[in-house]
This record gives sequence, structure tokens and C-alpha cells, in this order.
Amino acid sequence: MNDKLMKDLPESKMENEQSEANQTPSLEYAEHLTEHKYIFTTMGWMALLYIPTLILSIAVSIYAGAVLKVEDMNSWFMDGDVTALLGIGMAIVTLPFVFYATSTTPVTDKNRLLGLQPSIAPKQLLSWGLITAGFICVWWGVNATLEIETPEFMVGLKATTDNVWLLFLAICIVAPIFEEILFRGFMFGRLEHTAIGKWGTLLITSLVFTFIHGQYNAVELTMVFSLALLLGYSRLKTGNIYVPIFIHMLNNTVSMVTLYLFEVV
Repeated sequence: MNDKLMKDLPESKMENEQSEANQTPSLEYAEHLTEHKYIFTTMGWMALLYIPTLILSIAVSIYAGAVLKVEDMNSWFMDGDVTALLGIGMAIVTLPFVFYATSTTPVTDKNRLLGLQPSIAPKQLLSWGLITAGFICVWWGVNATLEIETPEFMVGLKATTDNVWLLFLAICIVAPIFEEILFRGFMFGRLEHTAIGKWGTLLITSLVFTFIHGQYNAVELTMVFSLALLLGYSRLKTGNIYVPIFIHMLNNTVSMVTLYLFEVV
């Protein structure tokens, strides 16, 4: 497309075309992605990526029992400081395997797959920030109408945390980056060009994301699922994970701030 035509296009249309171009894999790689077996290998990789976390949890349990002489392991793992450290540790041990799983992918296609596209315009972040604010307000209204109490899981974290900043780091910074690279990056990128398509990918990644947050009750899981849909939709529309990370950070930060100020999320 020449410069004159580019100038004649509305700015939003230009951004959409650039986003679609960024999401389109090379022909050879696209043919590889459309194979049905790619769907199953992706799910297999997601299962394998759980192994580092499992090993870490077992190692921490052994250390807690043998060295720290912890008797009530369940309560100890629900301690806010332990939860924060374990969450950060999970990201550290798992992310290298995520990047290893894409090591045979051509560099340009790897960037598209993981959503590591060029920087995003500030006005796009503002737009998505306003959408996220609306999303949060809607759920505040739902919680108030249904008189839903703050999740016991979150109340317990607050009550057992000595290092508040460590908890904020884990929940508001590390978790959004780690989870978005894994779900809206790796998983979404591997599935969106397969037979299930973009919308099937949006649904599957959202369901799996909700499943791993099983510490919440049914109503809270509905909120988690709707958040996952928003995160996935932002990846679908922008072609990158920077916007999902931003939305995820904003949502978690608001939840943590309101938890500590008003004990609501």
C-alpha cells in the first residue's frame, strides 16, 4: 500500500490493517498451524508446562516439612507471604519452558505467536483502560446487588501477609505478565490459526484460564471467566499481549487496593 493510500485511510482502519498484518504468520508456518494435530500438541504443551510448577510445589512442601517443621501444610500454603513467593517462583521456573516450546519457531512467527508485537499507541491503552474500568464497575454493581462477600481466599491473604509489597508484586505485576504470556501469548498464538479459529481459541483459553482459578466459588468464577474473555478479545483485536497484560494489571491492582482500603474486590 503506497503512502498516498495510507494517508487516505482513516487512522482506525490503518491500525486494524496493521494489527491484522502483524497477526498473520508466514505461509509455511501457517500451513503447519492448520494441522489438526497442532491443537492437541498445544494442549499437551500446556499440560507439560504445569510440571515445573508441580516440582516446585513438591520441593517447597518437603522443605517446609523437613526444615521448617510445618505441621499444617494447607494453612501454611495459604499464608499470604508464602503464596506471593510461590507465585513468583512459578513464573520464574515456567517461563523458560514457554520460550523453549517456541524455540523451533521462526523469530518473526515467534513474535506473532507470543504477541510480542511492536509498541502500542498510548491512546489504545487509554481506550482499553476505560473499557476495563467499565468492566470493573459492572462487577462491583453485581456484587453489591447480589450482596456477594469478598472471597475468603483474598481475605485470608490479607490477614496472613506481613510483606504487603511482596503480595502486590506477585498479584499486580508478576501474575499478569506470567499468565498473559502463557494464555494470551503461547496458548492463544498456537491455536488461533488452527481449525478452531480465533473465536474457538478465545473460548478455550478463557475456559482453561478460569479452571486454574478454582479457589473461587461459582459466582466469582463467572467474573474470572468474563475477565478472561475480555483479555482474550483484546489479544484478538490488537494482536499483542501488551494490552491484555495492561488490563490484567489494572484489574488486579484495583482489586488489591479496594481489598486493603475497604475489604471488597
